[in-house]
Amino acid sequence: IEVEGNPDYYWLQSLDDGDLAFLTVVPWSFFADYELVISDDDQAAIELDDAGDAFICCLVSVDRGSAAFTANLRAPIVVNVALNRARQVILPDERLSLQAQLT
Repeated sequence: IEVEGNPDYYWLQSLDDGDLAFLTVVPWSFFADYELVISDDDQAAIELDDAGDAFICCLVSVDRGSAAFTANLRAPIVVNVALNRARQVILPDERLSLQAQLT
C-alpha cells in the first residue's frame, strides 16, 4: 500500500490481519548504488520468472529515542507482483547494512 504523499514508502500489510503492517522503503530512492542478486532458489519460491514482475522493498525501523529511520538492506523483501507472492531474502554480502540510515 502506497504511503500517501510519499512515493518512496509503502506499507506491507497482512492479507489475513489488516492490523499487521510493516513500513518499507524502495531502496534506490535513498541508496542509488544498491545492488542485489536474488538466488535461483528464492526466485523459484515466489515463482519469479520475469524481472519486470519484481518489486523490491526494505523493512524500515524507527529508533523511538532519536526518531531516526533505518532500512535493512541485507534482507530485502522481494514481491512477485504478478502473483502477489513475496519472500524476504537474506543477501550474502556482509557489507550491506542491517540499519542503513535514511536521510
